[in-house]
Amino acid sequence: MRKLTLFMVFVLIGTLTYAINPKNPVKKTTTSMKSTRKVLLEEFTNASCAPCAAANPAINQLILANPSKLAAIKYQTNWPGADPMNAHNPGEVDTRVGFYQVNAVPHSVIDGVSLSGHPSQSSINAAFAVPSPFIILVNHQVSAGQITVNATIKKTDLATGNLVVFIGVIEKYIHFASAPGTNGETDFYRVMKKMLPGDNGTPLNNLNIGETQTITESWTLANVYDESQLSAVVWVQSIDDREIFQAEMSEPNTSNVFALFACDNIMVAPGASANFTDESITSTGTITNWEWTFEGGTPSTFSGQTPPAISYSTVGFYDVQLIVTNDNNDKDTLLIPEYINCKIPATSEWIIQASGFATASRGAMYLSVANSNIAWAIANDGSTGDVLKEFTKTTNGGVTWTPGTISGLPTSAVPSCISAVDGSTAYISTYSSSATSGQCGVFQTVNGGTTWTKQTTATYTGTAAFPNIVHFFNANDGITQGDPNGGYFEVYTTSDGGTTWTRVPQVNLPAIAASDEYGYTNMYDAYGDNLWYATNKGRVYRSTDKGATWAVSVVPTFTDFSEIAFSDELNGMAAQITYNTSTGAITAVKIARTNDGGATWTIFTPGVGAYFSSIAAVPGVANKFVSVGYDQSGNLGSAYTENAGDTWTNIDEGVQYISVDFSDNTTGWAGGFNQSATEGGIYKWHLITKTPSLLQTDYAIYPNPSNGIISLSLKENSKIKVFNTSGTLVFETIKDSENSTIDLTSLSHGLYLVQVESNGSISSKKLIIQ
Repeated sequence: MRKLTLFMVFVLIGTLTYAINPKNPVKKTTTSMKSTRKVLLEEFTNASCAPCAAANPAINQLILANPSKLAAIKYQTNWPGADPMNAHNPGEVDTRVGFYQVNAVPHSVIDGVSLSGHPSQSSINAAFAVPSPFIILVNHQVSAGQITVNATIKKTDLATGNLVVFIGVIEKYIHFASAPGTNGETDFYRVMKKMLPGDNGTPLNNLNIGETQTITESWTLANVYDESQLSAVVWVQSIDDREIFQAEMSEPNTSNVFALFACDNIMVAPGASANFTDESITSTGTITNWEWTFEGGTPSTFSGQTPPAISYSTVGFYDVQLIVTNDNNDKDTLLIPEYINCKIPATSEWIIQASGFATASRGAMYLSVANSNIAWAIANDGSTGDVLKEFTKTTNGGVTWTPGTISGLPTSAVPSCISAVDGSTAYISTYSSSATSGQCGVFQTVNGGTTWTKQTTATYTGTAAFPNIVHFFNANDGITQGDPNGGYFEVYTTSDGGTTWTRVPQVNLPAIAASDEYGYTNMYDAYGDNLWYATNKGRVYRSTDKGATWAVSVVPTFTDFSEIAFSDELNGMAAQITYNTSTGAITAVKIARTNDGGATWTIFTPGVGAYFSSIAAVPGVANKFVSVGYDQSGNLGSAYTENAGDTWTNIDEGVQYISVDFSDNTTGWAGGFNQSATEGGIYKWHLITKTPSLLQTDYAIYPNPSNGIISLSLKENSKIKVFNTSGTLVFETIKDSENSTIDLTSLSHGLYLVQVESNGSISSKKLIIQ
């Protein structure tokens, strides 16, 4: 039986340099499992090397003592002296020597990292503790002078880079009656005999999470000392930075089946359900039997591949177990302790709305909020991270969102920004994914998105053209900004709604810092007549006259940007977030702020509780910002600050937001991923009008979940309002501490927000009626 710890996939949405840009796709975080790692030890040694003879006994003991943690392969070099095992395959040994730039033996490598000394139990344990984004199943057969190796690789989590699958045929143990070299060694372990299909391996397909790739390779045996000692070591490695993500060794008793499952809702509210998907794999035969056990769930057991929705009624943490068997009677068991967290949903100031996209896992990014009724957003694919030629909009405050296709765009055009004017008129900027001249620019719709027309006077010609943003200050005055073209940033302004665009002369723009300076898609903010955009050189361009003239400033120590936001003409915040490009985890956070319109910036340490996927200013409220997405520990949620980031007030937890935008202190939306056309994807801000600080008055609802009859723990006379998930008021009354029972049985089953207003303060909590 295997026990797996659950890890959350941290694929920050937007950018793994987290301002959204075309080089860093936005992907949906899935509640999935990273797999237990098997560490790969690669050892370079030689039969005539005296230090090798001294080191190998301890290394061999480590190999034999860690069969569940460690796979190993040894390359016998042809230096410093003779080695007959190297003579059997010198070329492929030399390839690995060159790959790791080995210039002395013994030399040890663990998971692609060269050690300064010899491997130890602690170095193996440290590597083993890092979860893997892959599962490898491998088996081999030896027959008629040939070995055939079958390897199945399944992707279970995020992994990036130029990935290759390497297969090494090894002899696990070779014994010589007399030493074959000059160092006296007669026993050799895990000796590489052949790389399959060769020393360059097999490129790993661009797998999505949950997909598999099977590789079968054969070798006609040559120079093998003992066929019964043959085995195969398989590993997945990035040839960009040598990182090894997973390894496995074939053994005669290796199970050919691997139990694995996924769940769409591991944080489930009491009375709600979770759906489980079998993702088990087998390298031989077919899986024929599945036995599920759901602690605390209904039903608690199920036989078959696809269980029904499992409901949970009691708060707590619950195990899930799956046992699978294939038609060869190979069996595997996966038990994940405390996999399901049944909990009352966190209180939130966001009302869930349906983005309207017909395809599930569509993200709502590049939000543009025009006013309390109107907002537009661009779609992205939560599986691939690609920005799509799709939009959604609301004209009634989010009661309904209507999706549409951005028609008429050139083949390679990709939206980079959207600016909403009203329910009929919006503008998008696009870049060319193939750097094709003439396929980027600014496009306008005046009929609610039915058709889009290119505004040709914002020319953006040549292969260097790369529009990053478009913004309209009002119905007539607008600006669009692109990367340097012709030696300076390509900026156009219009005063007639885009009928005529005029490029800002070079003399009105500060010189670029270097020939490779560029901006980012949607990386800007505007307030009044002011607009700011950031570049990859740690610089902020700013205009106070709708783009006619410009100044530039440098944010100290910044080399990049993830976000820039201004709450008014003076007060702003900038972020530079660094991510692990393999895991998506945040590795460093750098925040700066300004109180002089961006002329000067100060680096500071933000208070605990901020999130960094997207940060929006609340226009007109100095130093008020809302942050959403991931925090530095990989937790999801949202928070706000009223003092420019010194302290943060938590709004909610556990929700993957990817964008956020406010038009004023009462109007804002956050974007996420939808479940369907009628479920999720957009979150409307709620209950910010009564007090500058939220949740000053606390209370409790019980029971919750409820059949519709609830009681409130009120301390004084209070106005009670109940809203559905569309933000519509469905119930209103006044109650006091002596009479706090409410009958909501007339409402449909589902999720509601209960608002309590007392003494000018407002608090809200979620209620489930079932």
